[in-house]
Amino acid sequence: MKHDTRWFPGIPAALVIAGVCIESPTALLLFVIDGLPAVLILVAATLIGTRLARVLLGENVEFRWKLLVGVAFGLGVVSTGVLILGSLGLMQQTLWIVLLIILGSVGAWSFRHGGWRRPSQQIEQSSLRWLLLLVSPFLSLIVIVSVTPPGVLWQEEGSGYDVLEYHLELPREYLAAEQITSTPHNVYGHFPANAEMLYLLSMIVVDDVYAGAATAKILNALIGVGCLLAAFVIGRHYGKRVGIVSALLAGSTGWIVYLSGIAYVENLMLFFGFVATGALLRASDPEVTESQRRRWLTTSGLLAGFACGCKYTAIPMIAAPLVLLAASTRGTLAQRCRSAALVATGCLAAFSPWLVKNTVLTGNPVFPLASNVFASYPDGWGEAEARHFVDSHRPAPDESSIADRARLTWKRILADPNQRFGPVLFILAAWAMVFMRRSRLDVLLAGMLVLQFLAWVGLTHLYARFAVPLIIPLVLLGGRVARDRPSSRHTWTMTTIIVAGVIFNGYHMWGLYQQHFYHEGQRLAWEGATEFFTTGQGAGYEHLSVLNDASFPADAKVLMIGDAKAFYVQPDVDYCVVFNRNPFVTAIRNATSQADIMNWLTSQGYSHVLVNRAEISRLRRSRYGFPDEITPGMFDSLTPLGLEHIESFATGDPPTWYANLFTVNSISR
Repeated sequence: MKHDTRWFPGIPAALVIAGVCIESPTALLLFVIDGLPAVLILVAATLIGTRLARVLLGENVEFRWKLLVGVAFGLGVVSTGVLILGSLGLMQQTLWIVLLIILGSVGAWSFRHGGWRRPSQQIEQSSLRWLLLLVSPFLSLIVIVSVTPPGVLWQEEGSGYDVLEYHLELPREYLAAEQITSTPHNVYGHFPANAEMLYLLSMIVVDDVYAGAATAKILNALIGVGCLLAAFVIGRHYGKRVGIVSALLAGSTGWIVYLSGIAYVENLMLFFGFVATGALLRASDPEVTESQRRRWLTTSGLLAGFACGCKYTAIPMIAAPLVLLAASTRGTLAQRCRSAALVATGCLAAFSPWLVKNTVLTGNPVFPLASNVFASYPDGWGEAEARHFVDSHRPAPDESSIADRARLTWKRILADPNQRFGPVLFILAAWAMVFMRRSRLDVLLAGMLVLQFLAWVGLTHLYARFAVPLIIPLVLLGGRVARDRPSSRHTWTMTTIIVAGVIFNGYHMWGLYQQHFYHEGQRLAWEGATEFFTTGQGAGYEHLSVLNDASFPADAKVLMIGDAKAFYVQPDVDYCVVFNRNPFVTAIRNATSQADIMNWLTSQGYSHVLVNRAEISRLRRSRYGFPDEITPGMFDSLTPLGLEHIESFATGDPPTWYANLFTVNSISR
């Protein structure tokens, strides 16, 4: 039976809005205000992307597929454009607003004049669609966590340490320099950064670092919600029930909420991975022609390449499995080899801008990886730094054996205290493979899951977050339990498992949310509270109450030692992450007297030195380490030469002293 379903999306939308307003009306207001530029970027990218999707996929493809592929292509093309033009110094706000308008206009013209087949409003629906209402609480949490300032979420991530060190800090530096350049002080500037390019674009469009960061976080959250839509479109190709269950599983996965609270890269990588996998599955359909098959394979490869442009781990966990699975699709041996070659070529083409950038700047296309193959030593890097990086990122001694890795797999995935995967994904995926009639598609998804798991176990240092790509085959396999026209018993059992699993996931995600947003029963007003950090109110940020104060010298230049969280430091500041060669440490090693160290500080124009002793101690206790040359006594020895201690900073109650601020009095100002 067919029904008019135009009213149905309004129900979950109303529930999401109600859920946000119950917790924080401010969060909804900020999401609308700061999210407007994010929506404009997303719309412009989608419009031009759908034009490209029409060219790539041809005319005889469903509207929903062209739209989904269009969103993915648009985001990939825009982020690559920011990289290319930004490297040329073309980062002006007016230029990019005009470019986005032009891109959107070209795409809009394609919608209007391209002969698109639009979906009917009268479509056959399944009663399972009511289960989608269970996603509403997760979407409400996504809205709330997306408007929290960087540095709040999450404890496991060091309260967003990586965000403040490079995911948002490097776009801030590029914006200040008006060009994407080499970063000899921060090795992470040479990682592929498609997501960071979108964050940089947010800052360019908004024309402000911190407001742009708020927009970037919301854009990241919207992309996370896009994973739900991708799961629906991919599953819908195999039945409306499959699409609904796939979307429900994706939308109720705790990782999506978790990643939407921090400006990391996994949401975009996951979205590209979902669509790339969907394109490969379409290529394996028995009814597609050889020409259509080549189109889908090329699409899969290009999108996998965009995923690699988000994070190096996408190479073994998304691109490599898709290439191998392409070689397992139907056809002769020669046809399967050509299929794998198409995916691999498309992947290399989309990933190549990052390979070229690194080759030009460092001589190593995958810098800082593969240092044993590419012996490249750009500024701030050498053999010692390359060895340090490799040693710090290899498995720890207690994580190397097969037994240790099995234990960590259980601890960080299946028995994750926050259950960000949740058991329902594994239960339904196992059901689809063990208790239902299997097809080639099921085997492909299971093969992808196995390859991803082997890559995570064998090629990473087993962080739970690095296993996020497992969500793709788990969700799509789990959705397959609804592919047949089942008996009422099958439907009842499936529905019971799904509802119980979603409630279980929601319980754990709500608990994690409460840990960060509630204190002694009182809700903390984190929404939009950037000044909490910039004014030094946050624990461990007390030094910013001095550095960012209006009375601090406007022409000050600060050397920050130990701490690399520079995002909220407003004066001119130099820092160095622990893996790069630290110029200050080099000056100490080359010095023949304490006067040489002082002369180096003055020659570099530093007016202040901030030493974060707590961070230095933490790094020394970790596998990352910290140079032994930096000691409290060394700074004391510079006091007679003009290094004057002016303030110490403490955090906590009782207070723990963690940092010292010095002035370089002998500096020539």
